[in-house]
Amino acid sequence: MKAQNELFAQLELALNDLRKSSAPLAGEFAFRNLNKEIFSGYLLKLSVNNNGRLSLWVGSNDKVSAERVIWESRGIRATQSPDGSGTTNSWIVVETEGLYTDGIFTSLATSICGKCIDTKSTMRGTISGALDEWRELFLSNADGLNLNELAGLLGELITLEEIAQRHGANALEFWHGFEGERHDFSGREVAIETKTKTTASADITINGIRQLETPGDGQLALRVIRIEATTNEELSLPGMVRRLRSLGVNQGKLEEGMLKAKASPQQVTTATRYFRLLEKTAYIVRDGFPRIVPASFDGKESPPGVSNVKYQINIGHAENFRLSEHEFSNLIEQLK
Repeated sequence: MKAQNELFAQLELALNDLRKSSAPLAGEFAFRNLNKEIFSGYLLKLSVNNNGRLSLWVGSNDKVSAERVIWESRGIRATQSPDGSGTTNSWIVVETEGLYTDGIFTSLATSICGKCIDTKSTMRGTISGALDEWRELFLSNADGLNLNELAGLLGELITLEEIAQRHGANALEFWHGFEGERHDFSGREVAIETKTKTTASADITINGIRQLETPGDGQLALRVIRIEATTNEELSLPGMVRRLRSLGVNQGKLEEGMLKAKASPQQVTTATRYFRLLEKTAYIVRDGFPRIVPASFDGKESPPGVSNVKYQINIGHAENFRLSEHEFSNLIEQLK
């Protein structure tokens, strides 16, 4: 299968070029054909109408006699209609409502094109299957994040911003929190786990016995971010997207990661809650730090019958492990 990043980049270039073109007249479309060599010979193109609404057009071998809806859910709609020009048998057109940003649309189009290339098919069943898979991966949480989850994602984005200030666009390569990996950020020799607090309590919840386990011969830092909800327009998810974009972070891939973290498209594009940053502290996690890790048990694993361990630490007992901001910045510099 074509590398998703390559397809994403090509679609992003075509979309940006399309956005720069003159707006089409009412009822008309502007098109950009996708490179057949890169997209395995398939007839694919992006379009925008006079209202700025994007769509992906897929040439299909399916024969249909009239236009019909083949898939519709969560503001995404796919229709299939006969071509009539002899270019292909039919066109499958996938379009999204205005709540989906260009970045999110690019993610959706990448999944569809990748599925066509992988299965060597542009039939409606392939397109519907790709839409089902994308919805399950990115839109499974219909209600979006609750307040605590929203704060947690915001904390990760604050840490990501610190990384982007030193590594620019490459910062996204180190963000793995939304993928369910052990640490929120990691490179070959350095890992960072971010915990976000919305209360004054010193207690921090640790998920699993490996979350504070040092990676191999590397180093692990715990970043603790304390924020509070506010009615003032301060920190928000869309605001962090703008800040990270200004540091060179790819907006589309960033928004894709936020959807994987179970934020809703509305939360990504519209500020629903605001927060104020109160404090940032950092700690080096090593022997003696208050934690439970596999090495805490005989056999270096949890006792038989014990799983999904969740526990709390009191960060007040970790003052001897506290890092200065300069020391934490040096750790970020070592991410590779």
